[in-house]
Amino acid sequence: MTLLKSGIYSMQVKVSLKTMLQLPCDVMRNESWTSCDLISSFSKHTLLLTFDRCQCLVCKFIEEQRQALCKLDKMAADNKETGINIFVVLLVLLFGQGSWIGINSLWVELPLLVSLGIPEQFEIASWLVIIVQVANIGPVIFTGINYLTPKGYHLEVATNYLISLTGTIVCILLIFFWDVFTIWNIDNKPHSTYFTIFALLLALVDCTSNVSFLPFMVRLKSQYMTWFFIGMGLSGMVPSLAAIVQGVGGSPVCVVNFTYTLINETDNTSMECTSWVSETKPAHFGPEAFFGFLSFMMFACLVSYICLNYLPLAKKEYAPENQTQERTSQSREDGQEDRGQYEMIPSDKNEQENDSDKNDDTHVVPEMVDRKPLVEFVLIFCILGLSNALVNCVLPSVQSFSAGAYGLNIYLLAATFGSIANPVACFIVMVKPSKSLWLVVAVFISGSLSGLYCFITAITSPTPPLQDHWMGSVLVIVAWFTSSGCFHYVRATVGWILRMEPNNRVLLICFGVINQVGSLIGAIIIFPMVHYTDWFVPYYPDPCAGREQCIEL
Repeated sequence: MTLLKSGIYSMQVKVSLKTMLQLPCDVMRNESWTSCDLISSFSKHTLLLTFDRCQCLVCKFIEEQRQALCKLDKMAADNKETGINIFVVLLVLLFGQGSWIGINSLWVELPLLVSLGIPEQFEIASWLVIIVQVANIGPVIFTGINYLTPKGYHLEVATNYLISLTGTIVCILLIFFWDVFTIWNIDNKPHSTYFTIFALLLALVDCTSNVSFLPFMVRLKSQYMTWFFIGMGLSGMVPSLAAIVQGVGGSPVCVVNFTYTLINETDNTSMECTSWVSETKPAHFGPEAFFGFLSFMMFACLVSYICLNYLPLAKKEYAPENQTQERTSQSREDGQEDRGQYEMIPSDKNEQENDSDKNDDTHVVPEMVDRKPLVEFVLIFCILGLSNALVNCVLPSVQSFSAGAYGLNIYLLAATFGSIANPVACFIVMVKPSKSLWLVVAVFISGSLSGLYCFITAITSPTPPLQDHWMGSVLVIVAWFTSSGCFHYVRATVGWILRMEPNNRVLLICFGVINQVGSLIGAIIIFPMVHYTDWFVPYYPDPCAGREQCIEL
């Protein structure tokens, strides 16, 4: 299309609005356009422009739209050049680690709690799984309210404030009430009542974060999404490192309780007897200090979220569509006011021009968006659901039987290395992200095979393979690390794939929902297997077994 600035004829030219807007930015800046007389009403995306009296007249609002697009182009270029901000990365990490640090901390603290005599003993793991699944009501409520709220309202903003504050308060209460036990009337046995209640509240916080944290992250540049998943991994790694430093006090040893002499008056003989007792060294610091550290980390999550919402430095790292949302709304309002200044005058040639629009080379071509076929989304979400069922419910429920049979220290290492595998997997996704669906399938199969070995060692407890050999301990730790790493790699990669898709906010909400649905199904399957069958038998080491009690003098 040629735009004339001079001429001796008055003419009418039908021009596609999209064509006008696609002109290079320099054209609109360098040419001295003036206001035009619009002699025809809008017809779809087509305008009838008048070139009159030696001067090309272009509508003012087209000029403004072109300038707005140029600003977006410049902003996108700047966004590509500037990369990411280290301080914002730190905020995202602190924000992400608050997503699951509550429940992850309870998982890695279980070996110590078991050694300290928590009433539920090895069954506490399966109870914790059920508690987490009951907490799935949180995402359900969030999703329902989000569906009913107006389209422009982002429910996740207020929700994140609520759950971060709740998590901080609950962690503080755990410091003082974790060891308060009560007798339940249903079985007349002692139970960790307050610990159970606080675990449920933390589970509500963590489960809801699955569907509220991710939609908020869409506001930031896509580069920060992987850092968020690394932060989620830190929610397992940080308490794991703290648990390793804390320890469980080592394996129990047999020590002398007291000695006494037994005299038989019938045959005038005597025996020296010894009472033996099992003793475990105390941990380097108690659960109170551990839960105090957990409270600090939850408070850091709350502060980082406030900063991501209000700090100008953080707002600069918002994705372009979020940076200009308010500007675009204002521009549209101004554009409507400007258009109101032009009077639409009917043209007798309007119908003729509309009929000839089909043959016009400058007609608007709909923008095509590359979308994945439905079958790929179905496969992705099925793998995601199965991965979460295994890594969040099935395997953790039997970890105490699987690794505990090799000793409390091995149980602690398996639990902590399993949590550390999470950020390691997310770091790999950050360094070399992939959109390959076949890679996701292959990693999922690898994780399933490792998880199968973990399950076999749990079923064969209290005498799992190679129980008395160092290789058995190494294998079970490696199996727990590999299975956890593979499943978390699958989750991070699926999150990356969905983030790159159009309409990613809806897909990421579905991502969170599928996480919880898969976990719920896994819990329903594994809980009766642990509690109502004899498949899983706990291992209680007795170092005093075989000790000679009495010696004849």
